Amino acid sequence: VRAQLSESDVKVLPKTSAVSVVMASGGYPGKYEVGHEISGLERARCVPGVAVFHAGTRGNEALADAKLQTKQTSTPLNRLVGRRRRTTTGISRPMTAGGRVLAVTAVGHGLSEARERAYVAVRSIHFQGAHFRQDIASPKQAADALGRVRCTAPSKC
Repeated sequence: VRAQLSESDVKVLPKTSAVSVVMASGGYPGKYEVGHEISGLERARCVPGVAVFHAGTRGNEALADAKLQTKQTSTPLNRLVGRRRRTTTGISRPMTAGGRVLAVTAVGHGLSEARERAYVAVRSIHFQGAHFRQDIASPKQAADALGRVRCTAPSKC
């Protein structure tokens, strides 16, 4: 399915935040190895409000060919993207195939909840050489970002 952003309905939920953490191969952005097995994906998907997006993974063909189960669940993520969440079954041994391997995205009621959910899911996923930034949406990073944004209602920022 190829969708164009201009043809999509973008929904913004008040009091909802999203945090995305990229898991990369060891050595990235320089030289890195591929072909390492990825484990813990199903456990990560059990964290409320979490979606795992594949980027540098082998088996995208397997992902496309795998049996898809569609579950209708009422979560902030599903309401945010406005579609049903798909989970895969029958996929064996997903492997790394690039520098940026996965993006783990979580939504929550506020930045701290979204951040906690994202990092709980990230810590559930394992592959040789995996690394990720640990400061995404940290209080310091958020304060620095807010310092660059003019807010007219500080109690709501």
